[in-house]
Amino acid sequence: SFSSTGPTNDGRIKPEVVAPGASVYGAYVGGYSDYTTASGTSLSTPLTAGAATLVLCARPELSPLQVIHAIERSAIPVDLHDARFNTYPNNFVGYGMIDAFQAALQFGPIFSAKPAIGTLFNPGAIQIGVASKFGIKADSVFLNYGTSADGFQVYHQIAMTLTTPAVYATSGTYAASIPNQSANTVVKFTIEARDSAGNVYSSPPPVRRTQWTYTTVDTSIIASKNQLKVQIVANAFPGSVTIYFSTPQPMPSIIDIYNILGQHVKSVFNGYSFRGLNHPIVWDGRSDQGLSVASGIYFCRLQTPSGATAAKMYIVR
Repeated sequence: SFSSTGPTNDGRIKPEVVAPGASVYGAYVGGYSDYTTASGTSLSTPLTAGAATLVLCARPELSPLQVIHAIERSAIPVDLHDARFNTYPNNFVGYGMIDAFQAALQFGPIFSAKPAIGTLFNPGAIQIGVASKFGIKADSVFLNYGTSADGFQVYHQIAMTLTTPAVYATSGTYAASIPNQSANTVVKFTIEARDSAGNVYSSPPPVRRTQWTYTTVDTSIIASKNQLKVQIVANAFPGSVTIYFSTPQPMPSIIDIYNILGQHVKSVFNGYSFRGLNHPIVWDGRSDQGLSVASGIYFCRLQTPSGATAAKMYIVR
């Protein structure tokens, strides 16, 4: 009831799209609570700006006008329960409610922000999310890699396999494994996909002019050093902790939280570490299911190919 409607004085349809603007849950600054609910275009406008940002994250080569058209074309019709406003766009909801995911899909395949690289027992394991509303074409997702061992003069191609479908029948998580390489070999790779409409895209996005990269490690040398460290620092906010960890060189690393009974609570890191002190990880005191854990003693366990170490921490509500 408090939203402005069109047309403009010169007859243009307004608004172009709409977004949630009533009792929206969001961040709050300057009070006792970190989050609150609020209403108005102060909520719907940043949600729409955020949707545009997400579209550009998935397809950074798009122009501002292409982003606008993508958001408009993918908007969800809103039932106004009034026969006078059954055509779109109209002066009440424009093209309809924004849908960031569908907007990103307007130009063909999109990928998750970055691939998952390596597991504890398979450093060359690569996984990435791929989606297209037109359907990913069978046997069209490929991983192309080269190594420092041959000066990146030769690139090899591996077909990736759909392991976990999502949203559409041929969209979801695709996986492949790069063959084992000798220690300290730099591996660079890109991933490409084609959909049934003939659209082709790759990760990293072509406009970035870069490649994903990782360096193989000699786990036998790491095992002899076993320089694994975990440090817990209490946060100013009750019910959360900051986790610092270090490894002697880059390697696959997993950090899990366990309760005093040894039950798994949450996975907070699964990826490649950096050499030395890594970026801090904040655990907000919630489980994998998003539930706040009870006050008490918990353990943070760092696991790598060379071994594991753990640190005790306290959660106080």
